[in-house]
Formats: sequence, C-alpha cells, structure tokens
Amino acid sequence: MTTRTEMRFVDHTQDLWQPLDGAEAAPSAHALLSLDQWSALRSVWPASMPLGVVVANTVDVETLADDLPRWSMVALQFPKWTDGRAYSQARLLARALALHGRSARHRRSAGRHAAAPAAQRLSTPR
Repeated sequence: MTTRTEMRFVDHTQDLWQPLDGAEAAPSAHALLSLDQWSALRSVWPASMPLGVVVANTVDVETLADDLPRWSMVALQFPKWTDGRAYSQARLLARALALHGRSARHRRSAGRHAAAPAAQRLSTPR
C-alpha cells in the first residue's frame, strides 16, 4: 500500500512575505524584492531587516553568493510545472547556504507570482 503525502501550499494572502511595491519603496521587514529592486536598494537596506528575493529560473545563482548572507529567503520561480531548472538552482543555493553555515528548508507557494504558477522557496530563519 502506498501512502500519499498531501502537498501544502502557502496562502499568499496570509503569507508574511509580501512583494515590495516599486523600485523606490522604503525598506520594510519581510519584503519580497526582485533582483532589480535589490540592486537598487542594496546599499540602503538595513542589515538587520529580513528580506526575500525573487529569482527567475534563468539566473545563474552562483553569481548571487555574495548576497546570500543578507537574504532571509529566496523565492525560485517555476514558470511551468515541467520546467525543473529551479530545482537545480535550489540544490546550488542549498550547497552555498551550507558553506555559510545556514540550513535550508523548503516550502511551496501557489500563485505567488503572476509569472509563475508556483514558486519553490528556500527559507532560512533569522
């Protein structure tokens, strides 16, 4: 007999992590930024304020290694259910987090981003 595990999704209306509106928006705790927003706000973002970054599955995540210690969460985009590039990104990020002495835990989000029906998240507690 096979047991099926129910896949649980994060309800984005009750999710602590919310997208930051606009490139000029003020830093706020648990903001979810695009890489472009992060580039614009990196120098003024308080180091103690938790933030998450949305990463497209076309980004070479190895280029993000210097910023990983500043991020509390990374949201990886899955534009299609059959596109597995974000799984490879997750593996590389988990390895990088282990090098920084941080653990990785996973959760799924349905409908989190308009461009992606689901996002795999690596979330590290702060």
